[in-house]
Amino acid sequence: MALRGIVLNLVSIFPFVWGLLLFERHVPIQFGDGYHITLRIAWNLLIHIIIFPVISRPKVTVPLLLSFVFLYSSELSRYFSQVSNLDLSISMALHLYLNFPMIFKKEGSKVWYDRSFGWLFIVLIASAFTESLPLIENVYLYYFGGASDFRVYPLVSLIALILADSLAFTLLTNPKLSPWKRLVFHIIVSIIGPLLLMLTYLELSVWITPNSSLIGVGNGLCFFVSLLSFFTLDINETSMHKYYRDRLSKAYMFSIKNGRFRPYGGEKISRLNRRSVAPYILINTTLNSVTNYDGLDIPNARGSDFFIFSQHYSGSESSGYRSTEQMERLDRRLDLATAVSISGAAVGTKMGTATIPTLVMSMGILNIRLGYWLPNPLGIFLSHPFLGRLFYGGFACYHLVKEFGWTAMTSKDWCINLSDGGHIENLGAYELIKRRCKYIIISDSEADPDMTFPSMAQLMRLVRIDFGINIQINLDDIRRENGVGYSKKHWTVGKIIYSKKKSNNQFDSVADYDAGGENPPSGEVGYILYIKSSLSGDEDEIIKEYQSQHPSFPHESTTDQFFTEAQFEAYRSLGYHIGGSSLFGKKHNRNFDGEDIEGFFERIYHQCTGDLPQGWKEKRDETGSKYFVQEDMKKKTWFDPRFNNKKT
Repeated sequence: MALRGIVLNLVSIFPFVWGLLLFERHVPIQFGDGYHITLRIAWNLLIHIIIFPVISRPKVTVPLLLSFVFLYSSELSRYFSQVSNLDLSISMALHLYLNFPMIFKKEGSKVWYDRSFGWLFIVLIASAFTESLPLIENVYLYYFGGASDFRVYPLVSLIALILADSLAFTLLTNPKLSPWKRLVFHIIVSIIGPLLLMLTYLELSVWITPNSSLIGVGNGLCFFVSLLSFFTLDINETSMHKYYRDRLSKAYMFSIKNGRFRPYGGEKISRLNRRSVAPYILINTTLNSVTNYDGLDIPNARGSDFFIFSQHYSGSESSGYRSTEQMERLDRRLDLATAVSISGAAVGTKMGTATIPTLVMSMGILNIRLGYWLPNPLGIFLSHPFLGRLFYGGFACYHLVKEFGWTAMTSKDWCINLSDGGHIENLGAYELIKRRCKYIIISDSEADPDMTFPSMAQLMRLVRIDFGINIQINLDDIRRENGVGYSKKHWTVGKIIYSKKKSNNQFDSVADYDAGGENPPSGEVGYILYIKSSLSGDEDEIIKEYQSQHPSFPHESTTDQFFTEAQFEAYRSLGYHIGGSSLFGKKHNRNFDGEDIEGFFERIYHQCTGDLPQGWKEKRDETGSKYFVQEDMKKKTWFDPRFNNKKT
């Protein structure tokens, strides 16, 4: 399946390779002879560099520039001889016009001109490479172009794919990789992708000789393959998503009835739990590379948005929402297993806030892609399944262009790219807090060997920025001292402080002051039970033995996707120990009796916080939620004063 995906991925990229070969062979430009295009771009880049000091300090720079031209006039005239005076004059006039403050007033245009230096540099490299193709092609044909010569392409491609895939997965999933190894792996992976694309071009140039007819059998076959890529090849068939989805569903989505194994992954999301109200499942994913195209130059630092699948609706704030049943009729592969595998698509070209721009192209060429392309909920054909499937199927080549970053992804595209929900928020609690849930249980099993709680910090940061909601929690009992030893506890309880009214300042003071009276402070309160994958020293011998052999347990890198029986049982036993021994189990210290959820949270919250400081007392509002009053200052707040002297 992985090899099939790589071949299909190369077919998707093929139109660009063939188009570049046609451009080099048949466009009436003498490539490699004088580098005419590259030279003209270089002049504009040089003018771009010179123009700023000339305009900013003309009294100093103009005399210096004229002196330089006078002293080296003969050398400069020989150097500039390949550029006509007309070209140079037009470039100078254009740059001066764009920089003249009385004429060039639009702020957006000024920003564009500042960015144009970077774009000019990119175009300079691209044009120099394109004009060097004939030279590279001739060298390759000389050494490897003969019919009896050894074909280097298959061997190099196979070695490069194996090496790059291994290094890329290690780079993306191993947090303990040393900086030097990370830099070396980064350079190797970023080079191998374009190198493979270049080898594909050179092999095609061997097969289609310069004397081949434009309408000959070689170009005709290339045209047919390009049509397949543009109009019939499905982008989701070329990636590793389907393989990943099938393996996940077989491992975790099944039922056993009358002793027989029954796969469960094909169940439609819209048909989940139709006979009861709860549980109502929210499957969190990330909508990648959301850009602002509303005419406002507002940067989106996240480059992503929260996208959910639920029984009734699917979508995001930026793309809008649509009936899940309607989405399933359009995309027949959309089911429970597909949604869950998207939610766990940890690696790909686009990874939300974790995207590595320098690796995007290489990972796309190497087919390290677990993400999924879904029809946009805003799509105009969603109400017509037949037309929708005809319209949304295919266009693999176009979608790969989007993944490479050659054109921008937006929330208004007809298809949108989804990946792991952890690429924007790894605990899946953002949507619950957005819905102002009163009781939230989080299980954090991320690879966090240093116990720094990055996912919890990210959640606290996001809800504070987006909603003005504060989470008050003390993680000291879970945190290991100096990153070694055992945790005192596997879990803790915190408070979620919801504000009733939208404040203009989301960083208002955490306390509410009142001149007196019995009214509670403005806002609401919720509770969050945070369970962390950790060791406390009282685990059974299966867990202890495995940890002695694998010191990074339970925070092993996800690079290894092939669990052994011992590894699987160690993680399962640890989860059973954490949940069953002190929270939900039938053994000692049972806290939850399955009925009184409010009493359960009050008991475990008191275990984590202890008694109130002197001068404080608790009160309840009409909903039964507790708030705190300091009598001498007549201060009322939802924030627990027991956290004031603790690290939060």
